[in-house]
Amino acid sequence: MSTNKEAWGSRIGLILAMAGNAVGLGNFLRFPVQAVQNGGGAFIIPYLVCFVLMGIPILWIEWSMGRFGGKGGNHSTPFILDTMGKARFWKYFGVFGIFTNIAVASYYCYIESWTMSYVFHSISGTFTGMEQGTVADFFNTYLTIGKSTTGIPYEAVVFYVICLALNTYILSRGLKGVERAAKIGVPMLLIFGAFLAFRGLTLGTDGASAMHPDANAWDGLNFLWTPQFDSLSNPTV
Repeated sequence: MSTNKEAWGSRIGLILAMAGNAVGLGNFLRFPVQAVQNGGGAFIIPYLVCFVLMGIPILWIEWSMGRFGGKGGNHSTPFILDTMGKARFWKYFGVFGIFTNIAVASYYCYIESWTMSYVFHSISGTFTGMEQGTVADFFNTYLTIGKSTTGIPYEAVVFYVICLALNTYILSRGLKGVERAAKIGVPMLLIFGAFLAFRGLTLGTDGASAMHPDANAWDGLNFLWTPQFDSLSNPTV
């Protein structure tokens, strides 16, 4: 009896899928905020330490477990852990891996639906003529389930359901679906990231406030990356 085992179609597909898994919303949205609030450029020091001592070893562990389990035809955490040790409780402990994946996927799909909504509003011209403060307030209005910025009832829920359906369809196609999505999505991520970086650096004083009328993008970069080494003694950092 032969078993049909899925495999990556190409090395570049595997690389792009892993890159899409590692580089995403956290790097674009969360990292700058954390750096500003936790020592600016000095935040890179604990960040790199955690990356070397925790990130890379955990990545190796995950890959090793996946390859070990895959050789035996096991592709879920309960069965992978069951084959790695004689103690029977590991199989039941592995159930948490399934629930963790579901929770993370649900959370990230909700954030992903925000970006989908903003793409829609950007194309439709919702933000045209809005001041900076009004654009910022738009987000709070959007998250209020009972309100609608487009006339669509329960707008945030609608975009969330669409996003969930799209992700479910991609995953239902197996590795081929994930690889195809990565080959399209990751290059787009890099292109749009480069565009946003260029646009941000060429805004001049368009983003200045009444408190700092001469502020520009370079001032923001200096504020973000200037090391505050005294912050390294802060346990919160």
